Amino acid sequence: MPILAPNKDTCQAGLYGLQQILQTLPPCAVAFSGGLDSRFLLLMLAKQGKDVVAVHVTGPHMREKESKQALKWLAEHNLPFVTVPFNPLSIAKVAANERDRCYHCKLHMFTAIKAAAPNRLILDGSNASDAREYRPGSQALEALGVVSPLAEAGLSKPMIQVLAAEQGLDRPNQPGRPCLFTRFPYGFTPTTELLERIEAAEDEVEELGFNEFRLRWLGDRALLQISAREEELMELKRDALVKILSKHGFDRADLEVRINISGFYDYPEDS
Repeated sequence: MPILAPNKDTCQAGLYGLQQILQTLPPCAVAFSGGLDSRFLLLMLAKQGKDVVAVHVTGPHMREKESKQALKWLAEHNLPFVTVPFNPLSIAKVAANERDRCYHCKLHMFTAIKAAAPNRLILDGSNASDAREYRPGSQALEALGVVSPLAEAGLSKPMIQVLAAEQGLDRPNQPGRPCLFTRFPYGFTPTTELLERIEAAEDEVEELGFNEFRLRWLGDRALLQISAREEELMELKRDALVKILSKHGFDRADLEVRINISGFYDYPEDS
């Protein structure tokens, strides 16, 4: 069933609820990926004059291009931040890439974030839409006392997109880019080299004008999934896409149009 666009009254009620929550917060730190949710949360905290610092995690699981964009955005908005290097491949239970990978990754990552922002309440950008997805990492956040104001206020992703535009936030329709581990099937341990190849290929696909896509590794071949909304562009750029994949060592690769890009390995039967 498609998600209906939120109406104005619902969005305003959610915004008011968020503002009420933020008013009560002590000095805090936002786990800042640079995605829409964490940018919107940080913007709303800054507008209320809260004592807040952004904590940006870097590592082989995150696209370097997105890290640069995130840090540039923070600098442009004169927001204080710290960076935390983090390599999930050094954690055995994460490198094993089982279905609970995200739990162990979040547990270690947010422990590092807490250490980088002592004596501050740690916030993250989880929203109400995330509750409908497979999110084992949410259990780790709860165990560490991380607070998710957007989710608490009942703000869904579509509501955040509407409110972000109203609040003057740039790129209110910014597509989600989950960590690169989501490109691999459960049980497959990715190497740094393979992560780098997928990252480089995705960067070039994005340069062709694509916004909603994932380059998956199926164990013996690659699969480039592109949103149905960009099917026409895919047909126009098919030869260029194949060339990019081959350039980065993905000679055995298929192109696929999908309605739902997220959660492929969690719900492989979805289309």
